Amino acid sequence: MERRSFVRSAGLAGVLAAGVAVAAWLSRAVGGACWPTTWPLVAQLGLALAIAEFPQYWLHRWQHEYDLLWRFHATHHSAPRLYWLNAARFHPVDIALLFVAGYLPLVALGCPEPVIVLYALFDAVFGARVWDNLNERCLACGNCTNVCPTCYCFNIKDELDLTLARGIRYRVWDSCQLEPFARVAGGINFRKERSARQRHRYYRKFRYPVDRFARFFCTGCGRTNRCTADCQALA
Repeated sequence: MERRSFVRSAGLAGVLAAGVAVAAWLSRAVGGACWPTTWPLVAQLGLALAIAEFPQYWLHRWQHEYDLLWRFHATHHSAPRLYWLNAARFHPVDIALLFVAGYLPLVALGCPEPVIVLYALFDAVFGARVWDNLNERCLACGNCTNVCPTCYCFNIKDELDLTLARGIRYRVWDSCQLEPFARVAGGINFRKERSARQRHRYYRKFRYPVDRFARFFCTGCGRTNRCTADCQALA
């Protein structure tokens, strides 16, 4: 499975490299003269990232909201186990749409070839490492879910008295970000890595509810002292 994924990712990398070369050539041949070529290279890269992010953001949002686009985008979210390479798993139609959305504005503005190449490298490295990055930063403390108004996971506990004749069963709050949450009989844990638990949390807010209810489950209250303010990794 991992070998096939590696072959697919390597093939995709080759196609993307060819696409970047074509985009750079088109920018030089038919691009406009609006690009600030006198800026420092780092500033031009920042501008390219900002310009490309806007159409890609809306395309990515529509890919989760509209069934036609989701049919292609779902391939990207189909990996049964997370590791650094399978973040580049995309349907050909999906990657073509993302590529056009990101590179077309740069080509139209006449973005220089070195900036386009740097943008492609930055985008590729960031995309492949996004879940590993969260894995390294997350403390798995569960604060984000404890303060979230749309998180309602709980655990069931049984307590017996000393006679073993009576007892009580009650519910307690739980968090999908805690390591024991996904542990099942036999000690198997199908979300042992913090990256897998973080992905589940994001999907629980932005993918699964869209599939079932066509809406996000994040209320956006992080702007007013909720999960982002209580995150110990951001403190």
